[in-house]
Amino acid sequence: MEVMARIAIVSRGWWPTVIGGSEKFMYRLGEQLYRLGHEVVGITRRFRGQREPKAIHRLIVMDQRIKAPIVSSYLFSRWAARTVNRIKPDIAIVNSYWGELAPTWISREIKVVSVIHDIGFLESSDRSLGSFIRVYALRKISSRSDAVVVPTSYVRDMMVERLKVDDGKIAVLGFEGVDGPFKPVYVDNGFFDIVHVARFSYNKGQHISIEAFRRIVDDVDRPRLWLVGGKGVKGRDKEYLEDMLSRAESINREYGDDLVNIVVDAEDLDQYYSIADVCVFPSIGEEGYGLTPLECLAYGKPVVISEVFTRTSIVDKDIAYIVPANNPDELAKKILHIYRHLNDARSKALKAMKKISQYSWNRVGEYFDRLIRSL
Repeated sequence: MEVMARIAIVSRGWWPTVIGGSEKFMYRLGEQLYRLGHEVVGITRRFRGQREPKAIHRLIVMDQRIKAPIVSSYLFSRWAARTVNRIKPDIAIVNSYWGELAPTWISREIKVVSVIHDIGFLESSDRSLGSFIRVYALRKISSRSDAVVVPTSYVRDMMVERLKVDDGKIAVLGFEGVDGPFKPVYVDNGFFDIVHVARFSYNKGQHISIEAFRRIVDDVDRPRLWLVGGKGVKGRDKEYLEDMLSRAESINREYGDDLVNIVVDAEDLDQYYSIADVCVFPSIGEEGYGLTPLECLAYGKPVVISEVFTRTSIVDKDIAYIVPANNPDELAKKILHIYRHLNDARSKALKAMKKISQYSWNRVGEYFDRLIRSL
Protein backbone atom coordinates (compact mmCIF):
# COMPACT_ATOMS: atom_id res chain seq x y z
CA MET A 1 0.00 0.00 0.00
CA GLU A 2 1.53 3.33 -1.08
CA VAL A 3 2.04 5.84 1.71
CA MET A 4 0.93 9.27 0.52
CA ALA A 5 1.67 11.55 3.49
CA ARG A 6 2.91 11.42 7.07
CA ILE A 7 0.16 12.82 9.28
CA ALA A 8 0.06 13.58 12.99
CA ILE A 9 -3.39 13.92 14.56
CA VAL A 10 -3.37 15.85 17.83
CA SER A 11 -6.40 15.60 20.10
CA ARG A 12 -6.45 16.29 23.83
CA GLY A 13 -9.23 13.71 24.16
CA TRP A 14 -9.48 10.48 22.18
CA TRP A 15 -12.35 8.06 21.74
CA PRO A 16 -13.26 6.13 23.83
CA THR A 17 -11.10 7.60 26.61
CA VAL A 18 -13.31 10.67 26.27
CA ILE A 19 -16.87 10.09 25.04
CA GLY A 20 -17.60 13.15 22.93
CA GLY A 21 -18.41 14.26 19.40
CA SER A 22 -15.11 15.98 18.57
CA GLU A 23 -13.14 13.10 20.10
CA LYS A 24 -15.02 10.57 18.00
CA PHE A 25 -14.49 12.75 14.92
CA MET A 26 -10.70 12.75 15.31
CA TYR A 27 -10.69 9.01 16.05
CA ARG A 28 -12.68 8.25 12.89
CA LEU A 29 -10.67 10.73 10.81
CA GLY A 30 -7.42 9.02 11.72
CA GLU A 31 -8.96 5.66 10.86
CA GLN A 32 -10.09 6.83 7.42
CA LEU A 33 -6.82 8.56 6.50
CA TYR A 34 -4.91 5.43 7.51
CA ARG A 35 -7.15 3.30 5.30
CA LEU A 36 -6.56 5.70 2.41
CA GLY A 37 -2.86 4.89 2.65
CA HIS A 38 -1.47 7.74 4.74
CA GLU A 39 0.98 7.10 7.56
CA VAL A 40 -0.92 8.28 10.62
CA VAL A 41 0.11 8.76 14.23
CA GLY A 42 -2.31 9.97 16.89
CA ILE A 43 -1.04 12.17 19.73
CA THR A 44 -3.26 12.31 22.81
CA ARG A 45 -3.38 11.91 26.59
CA ARG A 46 -5.10 9.99 29.34
CA PHE A 47 -5.46 10.41 33.08
CA ARG A 48 -5.03 7.61 35.58
CA GLY A 49 -8.18 5.52 35.76
CA GLN A 50 -9.35 6.36 32.24
CA ARG A 51 -9.73 3.62 29.66
CA GLU A 52 -7.05 3.21 27.00
CA PRO A 53 -7.49 5.19 23.77
CA LYS A 54 -7.90 3.04 20.66
CA ALA A 55 -6.69 3.30 17.07
CA ILE A 56 -5.83 1.09 14.11
CA HIS A 57 -2.75 3.26 13.57
CA ARG A 58 0.10 4.25 15.87
CA LEU A 59 -0.74 6.23 19.03
CA ILE A 60 1.55 8.28 21.27
CA VAL A 61 -0.13 8.81 24.64
CA MET A 62 0.82 11.23 27.40
CA ASP A 63 -0.07 9.95 30.86
CA GLN A 64 -1.11 13.04 32.80
CA ARG A 65 -1.40 13.35 36.57
CA ILE A 66 -2.17 17.06 37.01
CA LYS A 67 -5.93 17.50 36.52
CA ALA A 68 -6.23 21.29 36.95
CA PRO A 69 -7.74 22.10 33.51
CA ILE A 70 -5.70 25.17 32.55
CA VAL A 71 -2.39 23.74 33.77
CA SER A 72 -2.89 20.23 32.37
CA SER A 73 -4.07 21.61 29.02
CA TYR A 74 -1.03 23.89 28.74
CA LEU A 75 1.35 21.05 29.59
CA PHE A 76 -0.31 18.77 27.04
CA SER A 77 -0.16 21.46 24.32
CA ARG A 78 3.59 22.01 24.83
CA TRP A 79 4.26 18.26 24.95
CA ALA A 80 2.11 17.57 21.85
CA ALA A 81 3.90 20.31 19.87
CA ARG A 82 7.32 18.94 20.88
CA THR A 83 6.20 15.45 19.87
CA VAL A 84 5.01 16.69 16.46
CA ASN A 85 8.27 18.58 15.90
CA ARG A 86 10.26 15.48 16.84
CA ILE A 87 8.51 13.09 14.45
CA LYS A 88 8.39 15.72 11.66
CA PRO A 89 5.17 14.77 9.81
CA ASP A 90 4.17 16.44 6.56
CA ILE A 91 1.03 17.78 8.19
CA ALA A 92 -0.51 18.04 11.65
CA ILE A 93 -4.29 17.93 12.05
CA VAL A 94 -5.26 19.35 15.43
CA ASN A 95 -8.52 19.06 17.34
CA SER A 96 -8.81 22.70 18.41
CA TYR A 97 -12.34 22.47 19.84
CA TRP A 98 -11.17 23.40 23.34
CA GLY A 99 -8.74 26.04 22.16
CA GLU A 100 -5.85 23.60 21.79
CA LEU A 101 -2.69 25.77 21.62
CA ALA A 102 -0.34 23.11 20.24
CA PRO A 103 -0.35 24.64 16.71
CA THR A 104 1.33 27.81 18.01
CA TRP A 105 4.43 25.79 18.99
CA ILE A 106 4.54 23.49 15.96
CA SER A 107 7.41 24.20 13.56
CA ARG A 108 6.52 26.43 10.61
CA GLU A 109 7.96 23.76 8.34
CA ILE A 110 4.96 21.57 9.17
CA LYS A 111 1.56 22.36 7.68
CA VAL A 112 -1.20 22.66 10.28
CA VAL A 113 -4.94 22.07 9.85
CA SER A 114 -7.08 22.98 12.85
CA VAL A 115 -10.46 21.29 13.24
CA ILE A 116 -12.86 23.48 15.23
CA HIS A 117 -16.01 21.54 16.05
CA ASP A 118 -17.93 24.47 17.49
CA ILE A 119 -17.51 27.81 19.25
CA GLY A 120 -21.00 28.05 20.67
CA PHE A 121 -19.57 29.12 24.02
CA LEU A 122 -19.30 32.63 22.52
CA GLU A 123 -23.10 32.85 22.68
CA SER A 124 -23.21 32.18 26.41
CA SER A 125 -22.95 34.76 29.17
CA ASP A 126 -19.80 33.07 30.49
CA ARG A 127 -17.14 35.72 31.09
CA SER A 128 -14.79 33.51 33.07
CA LEU A 129 -11.03 33.35 32.73
CA GLY A 130 -11.43 30.04 30.90
CA SER A 131 -13.70 31.64 28.30
CA PHE A 132 -11.25 34.52 27.80
CA ILE A 133 -8.37 32.07 27.34
CA ARG A 134 -10.33 30.08 24.77
CA VAL A 135 -11.04 33.21 22.70
CA TYR A 136 -7.35 34.17 22.83
CA ALA A 137 -6.31 30.61 21.96
CA LEU A 138 -8.69 30.26 19.03
CA ARG A 139 -7.44 33.52 17.51
CA LYS A 140 -3.82 32.42 17.87
CA ILE A 141 -4.59 28.96 16.49
CA SER A 142 -6.48 30.31 13.48
CA SER A 143 -3.66 32.73 12.69
CA ARG A 144 -1.04 29.95 12.79
CA SER A 145 -3.05 27.33 10.88
CA ASP A 146 -2.72 26.84 7.15
CA ALA A 147 -6.40 25.82 7.07
CA VAL A 148 -9.26 25.71 9.56
CA VAL A 149 -11.96 23.06 9.04
CA VAL A 150 -15.40 23.59 10.58
CA PRO A 151 -18.50 21.38 10.27
CA THR A 152 -21.04 24.02 9.24
CA SER A 153 -21.39 27.51 7.80
CA TYR A 154 -22.85 28.54 11.17
CA VAL A 155 -19.50 27.91 12.87
CA ARG A 156 -17.65 29.63 10.01
CA ASP A 157 -19.83 32.74 10.30
CA MET A 158 -19.30 32.83 14.06
CA MET A 159 -15.53 32.64 13.60
CA VAL A 160 -15.49 35.43 11.04
CA GLU A 161 -17.81 37.67 13.06
CA ARG A 162 -16.63 37.03 16.63
CA LEU A 163 -12.98 36.02 16.16
CA LYS A 164 -12.18 38.00 12.98
CA VAL A 165 -10.73 34.93 11.27
CA ASP A 166 -9.94 35.26 7.56
CA ASP A 167 -12.89 33.71 5.72
CA GLY A 168 -10.59 32.42 2.97
CA LYS A 169 -8.73 30.22 5.45
CA ILE A 170 -11.88 28.41 6.64
CA ALA A 171 -13.09 25.22 4.93
CA VAL A 172 -16.68 24.16 5.65
CA LEU A 173 -17.04 20.38 5.77
CA GLY A 174 -20.83 20.58 5.68
CA PHE A 175 -21.36 17.11 7.15
CA GLU A 176 -19.83 14.55 9.50
CA GLY A 177 -19.81 10.80 9.41
CA VAL A 178 -22.55 8.91 11.18
CA ASP A 179 -22.25 5.55 12.92
CA GLY A 180 -25.29 3.33 12.66
CA PRO A 181 -26.96 0.47 10.80
CA PHE A 182 -29.02 2.74 8.51
CA LYS A 183 -31.95 0.40 8.87
CA PRO A 184 -34.86 0.46 11.32
CA VAL A 185 -34.11 -1.28 14.61
CA TYR A 186 -37.18 -1.81 16.79
CA VAL A 187 -36.81 -3.69 20.07
CA ASP A 188 -40.16 -4.49 21.70
CA ASN A 189 -39.12 -4.86 25.34
CA GLY A 190 -42.39 -3.85 26.93
CA PHE A 191 -41.19 -0.33 27.80
CA PHE A 192 -41.54 3.07 26.17
CA ASP A 193 -37.87 4.07 26.19
CA ILE A 194 -36.81 7.71 25.91
CA VAL A 195 -33.07 8.03 25.21
CA HIS A 196 -30.89 11.11 25.55
CA VAL A 197 -27.24 10.65 24.49
CA ALA A 198 -24.89 13.54 25.28
CA ARG A 199 -21.95 14.55 27.43
CA PHE A 200 -23.20 15.52 30.90
CA SER A 201 -23.13 19.31 30.80
CA TYR A 202 -25.71 22.01 31.47
CA ASN A 203 -25.88 23.11 27.83
CA LYS A 204 -26.84 19.55 26.77
CA GLY A 205 -30.09 19.83 28.74
CA GLN A 206 -30.31 16.57 30.66
CA HIS A 207 -32.21 18.48 33.35
CA ILE A 208 -34.80 19.42 30.72
CA SER A 209 -35.22 15.75 29.75
CA ILE A 210 -35.78 14.84 33.41
CA GLU A 211 -38.32 17.62 33.93
CA ALA A 212 -40.16 16.64 30.74
CA PHE A 213 -40.18 13.03 31.93
CA ARG A 214 -41.82 14.09 35.20
CA ARG A 215 -44.64 15.62 33.17
CA ILE A 216 -45.35 12.49 31.09
CA VAL A 217 -44.59 9.64 33.49
CA ASP A 218 -48.23 9.19 34.59
CA ASP A 219 -49.57 9.31 31.00
CA VAL A 220 -47.35 6.65 29.45
CA ASP A 221 -47.50 2.90 30.01
CA ARG A 222 -44.15 1.68 31.44
CA PRO A 223 -41.97 4.69 30.53
CA ARG A 224 -38.20 4.79 31.04
CA LEU A 225 -35.71 7.60 30.54
CA TRP A 226 -32.08 6.86 29.68
CA LEU A 227 -29.46 9.59 30.10
CA VAL A 228 -26.28 8.27 28.48
CA GLY A 229 -23.07 10.23 28.16
CA GLY A 230 -19.55 11.12 29.18
CA LYS A 231 -18.63 12.74 32.48
CA GLY A 232 -17.74 16.06 30.93
CA VAL A 233 -14.43 17.84 31.29
CA LYS A 234 -15.03 20.67 33.73
CA GLY A 235 -15.58 20.72 37.47
CA ARG A 236 -19.04 22.15 37.01
CA ASP A 237 -19.85 19.29 34.61
CA LYS A 238 -19.17 16.84 37.43
CA GLU A 239 -21.39 18.87 39.75
CA TYR A 240 -24.09 18.81 37.06
CA LEU A 241 -23.82 15.02 36.78
CA GLU A 242 -24.24 14.73 40.56
CA ASP A 243 -27.38 16.87 40.30
CA MET A 244 -28.79 14.62 37.57
CA LEU A 245 -28.07 11.53 39.68
CA SER A 246 -29.91 13.13 42.59
CA ARG A 247 -32.93 14.04 40.45
CA ALA A 248 -33.06 10.53 38.99
CA GLU A 249 -32.92 8.99 42.45
CA SER A 250 -35.77 11.25 43.59
CA ILE A 251 -38.06 10.10 40.76
CA ASN A 252 -37.13 6.45 41.17
CA ARG A 253 -37.77 6.63 44.90
CA GLU A 254 -41.13 8.32 44.34
CA TYR A 255 -42.30 5.63 41.89
CA GLY A 256 -40.51 2.69 43.49
CA ASP A 257 -38.88 1.67 40.24
CA ASP A 258 -35.83 2.48 38.07
CA LEU A 259 -37.64 4.79 35.69
CA VAL A 260 -34.70 7.15 35.16
CA ASN A 261 -31.41 5.44 34.29
CA ILE A 262 -28.10 7.28 34.08
CA VAL A 263 -25.25 5.58 32.22
CA VAL A 264 -21.84 7.26 32.40
CA ASP A 265 -19.08 6.77 29.81
CA ALA A 266 -20.81 4.02 27.84
CA GLU A 267 -18.53 3.03 24.98
CA ASP A 268 -21.15 1.02 23.09
CA LEU A 269 -24.19 3.17 22.32
CA ASP A 270 -25.82 0.58 20.05
CA GLN A 271 -27.87 -1.02 22.83
CA TYR A 272 -29.37 2.33 23.84
CA TYR A 273 -30.17 3.48 20.33
CA SER A 274 -31.66 0.03 19.66
CA ILE A 275 -34.16 0.11 22.54
CA ALA A 276 -35.14 3.77 22.02
CA ASP A 277 -38.72 4.52 21.07
CA VAL A 278 -37.78 8.19 20.84
CA CYS A 279 -34.51 10.10 21.20
CA VAL A 280 -34.45 13.57 22.72
CA PHE A 281 -31.81 16.29 22.40
CA PRO A 282 -33.01 19.43 24.22
CA SER A 283 -29.70 21.34 24.13
CA ILE A 284 -29.94 24.97 25.17
CA GLY A 285 -26.83 26.22 23.34
CA GLU A 286 -23.18 25.73 22.41
CA GLU A 287 -23.81 23.29 19.56
CA GLY A 288 -21.81 23.47 16.36
CA TYR A 289 -23.17 20.35 14.71
CA GLY A 290 -25.07 17.51 16.40
CA LEU A 291 -23.66 14.04 15.80
CA THR A 292 -25.79 12.02 18.22
CA PRO A 293 -29.17 13.12 16.79
CA LEU A 294 -28.04 11.84 13.40
CA GLU A 295 -26.84 8.57 14.94
CA CYS A 296 -30.28 8.06 16.43
CA LEU A 297 -31.91 8.71 13.04
CA ALA A 298 -29.57 6.09 11.55
CA TYR A 299 -31.51 3.55 13.65
CA GLY A 300 -34.82 4.77 12.25
CA LYS A 301 -35.86 6.38 15.54
CA PRO A 302 -38.01 9.51 15.96
CA VAL A 303 -36.00 12.48 17.22
CA VAL A 304 -37.14 15.47 19.26
CA ILE A 305 -34.57 18.22 19.06
CA SER A 306 -34.27 21.78 20.30
CA GLU A 307 -34.30 24.69 17.88
CA VAL A 308 -30.60 25.21 18.66
CA PHE A 309 -29.75 22.51 16.12
CA THR A 310 -31.63 24.22 13.29
CA ARG A 311 -28.82 26.80 13.24
CA THR A 312 -26.35 24.08 12.34
CA SER A 313 -28.61 22.88 9.50
CA ILE A 314 -28.38 19.21 10.45
CA VAL A 315 -32.16 18.85 10.82
CA ASP A 316 -35.42 20.51 9.85
CA LYS A 317 -39.07 19.90 10.66
CA ASP A 318 -39.33 17.33 7.85
CA ILE A 319 -37.02 14.87 9.59
CA ALA A 320 -37.28 15.76 13.29
CA TYR A 321 -39.68 17.21 15.86
CA ILE A 322 -38.38 20.64 16.84
CA VAL A 323 -39.12 22.28 20.19
CA PRO A 324 -38.09 25.63 21.72
CA ALA A 325 -34.88 25.57 23.73
CA ASN A 326 -35.10 25.34 27.51
CA ASN A 327 -38.77 24.33 27.47
CA PRO A 328 -39.59 21.02 29.24
CA ASP A 329 -43.34 21.55 28.72
CA GLU A 330 -43.00 21.52 24.93
CA LEU A 331 -40.61 18.61 25.06
CA ALA A 332 -43.12 16.64 27.12
CA LYS A 333 -45.90 17.43 24.64
CA LYS A 334 -43.83 16.16 21.72
CA ILE A 335 -42.90 12.96 23.57
CA LEU A 336 -46.58 12.30 24.30
CA HIS A 337 -47.48 13.00 20.68
CA ILE A 338 -44.94 10.41 19.50
CA TYR A 339 -46.15 7.91 22.12
CA ARG A 340 -49.73 8.27 20.86
CA HIS A 341 -48.77 8.27 17.15
CA LEU A 342 -45.75 5.99 17.15
CA ASN A 343 -46.28 4.53 13.65
CA ASP A 344 -46.52 8.00 12.10
CA ALA A 345 -43.41 9.09 14.00
CA ARG A 346 -41.47 6.05 12.79
CA SER A 347 -42.54 6.74 9.22
CA LYS A 348 -41.13 10.24 9.51
CA ALA A 349 -37.91 8.83 10.99
CA LEU A 350 -37.48 6.41 8.08
CA LYS A 351 -37.58 9.31 5.62
CA ALA A 352 -34.94 11.04 7.70
CA MET A 353 -32.79 7.91 7.77
CA LYS A 354 -32.71 7.79 3.98
CA LYS A 355 -31.74 11.46 3.84
CA ILE A 356 -28.76 11.12 6.17
CA SER A 357 -27.49 7.86 4.66
CA GLN A 358 -25.10 9.97 2.58
CA TYR A 359 -23.23 11.04 5.74
CA SER A 360 -20.34 8.58 5.88
CA TRP A 361 -16.91 8.60 7.50
CA ASN A 362 -15.51 7.57 4.11
CA ARG A 363 -16.58 10.93 2.71
CA VAL A 364 -14.97 12.71 5.68
CA GLY A 365 -11.69 10.92 4.97
CA GLU A 366 -11.87 11.74 1.26
CA TYR A 367 -12.54 15.41 2.03
CA PHE A 368 -9.45 15.65 4.23
CA ASP A 369 -7.43 13.66 1.69
CA ARG A 370 -8.17 16.35 -0.92
CA LEU A 371 -7.35 19.10 1.57
CA ILE A 372 -4.03 17.45 2.46
CA ARG A 373 -3.12 17.17 -1.22
CA SER A 374 -3.93 20.86 -1.76
CA LEU A 375 -1.58 21.83 1.08
